Amino acid sequence: MRLATVIGFLCVVTAFTPASAAQESLADGAEFSQYKGRITGLSFQNVPIRRALFQLANFYGFNLIASDSIEGEITIDLKEVPWDQALALVLRMKRLSGRLEGNVLYVAPTQEIAEQDFLDVQAAAQAEALAPLLTEFLQINYANAGDIMQLLTGVGAKGGRLTAPAQGGVASRINQGLLSPRGSASVDPRTNIIIVRDTAEKLAEVRQMLSTLDIAVRQVLIEARIVNVETNFGRELGVRWGLGGSAGKTRFGGSQATTADLLSSDFAVADARAQAAIAGEAARLDALQGDTNPELIPAIAALARASLPIPRSVVSFPQALSVDLGVADTEASSFAIGYARHSALIELELSALESSGNGEVIARPKVTTQDKMPALIQSGVRIPYQSQAGGGCGWFDHRV
Repeated sequence: MRLATVIGFLCVVTAFTPASAAQESLADGAEFSQYKGRITGLSFQNVPIRRALFQLANFYGFNLIASDSIEGEITIDLKEVPWDQALALVLRMKRLSGRLEGNVLYVAPTQEIAEQDFLDVQAAAQAEALAPLLTEFLQINYANAGDIMQLLTGVGAKGGRLTAPAQGGVASRINQGLLSPRGSASVDPRTNIIIVRDTAEKLAEVRQMLSTLDIAVRQVLIEARIVNVETNFGRELGVRWGLGGSAGKTRFGGSQATTADLLSSDFAVADARAQAAIAGEAARLDALQGDTNPELIPAIAALARASLPIPRSVVSFPQALSVDLGVADTEASSFAIGYARHSALIELELSALESSGNGEVIARPKVTTQDKMPALIQSGVRIPYQSQAGGGCGWFDHRV
């Protein structure tokens, strides 16, 4: 009677849930946290738990291995629940656990699985303890080997070798990093090489870490000019500014020719073309009075218009500016600040300053640093002074 009850229920469920869908649910979920398959109901009356599990596996299309220590019977009545949720409830009722390895579900009492997991961990530790140690020289190309050492071991590096803690030896400090308790590492700051001795599995993990961290980063160039100048240079540099330009038919600053030279003013261009057109008409009248062939008049007019070029580069600084905010001297280089590029302004001004004898460019220091790394350019004078110890011995030192 019990067997007939189970078979009748399973026949109804098979019509709604194909075996392939159930197997796909197990393969995708790998745990019982995602319930996908649906069944119409589940009813067991005093059925041995092992038989119930194998019947579920048979009709829902997954492979099952049940431990011999599974005992007892189950009575359950569920309706409209996913089959994988029902299986999880059955395992929980009998204090069972499942481990999905590939497409095979292994079911055993929870305590038995915990003991097997502990034995597996011990076996892995013993295998690692017996595994041969290999030595590998890892070249660090972009990063600092000492910094990589700190990430590798979890402790600082000093003098090119690991700094040992007060107690615990090599194993205790290595356990904080990626290496095994038997592993060790040292760094050669001269060649930027890390020497690692560990198992093959740990060496593979170290290489994976280096492939992620030892990469080129962006660099920043810091450039400065150190100049010895007269006391009034800074004041003159700041006031030589002016403005000139045009917008449509509105012109400001300088003359019409200057505005055309600076900004290619549409107004200046149109005015010059109008003057050329007037000259062309004059050429046409001259041609008619001289009995010139009328077919040649357009060419003569075009030639007349071309003879009046649009004015360019006829006025130089400072007349090109609308305002001269004025210092006594009028070096052209200082007015160049108004239109040159930023990278050329200071170089042009300093070159004119040095050639005029008002100052001297002492140095052009440059320093390149990595992104997010500090860099410093200093300028100073070393002043010697005499120091003396308590015993009467003296020496010279320098202060910047």
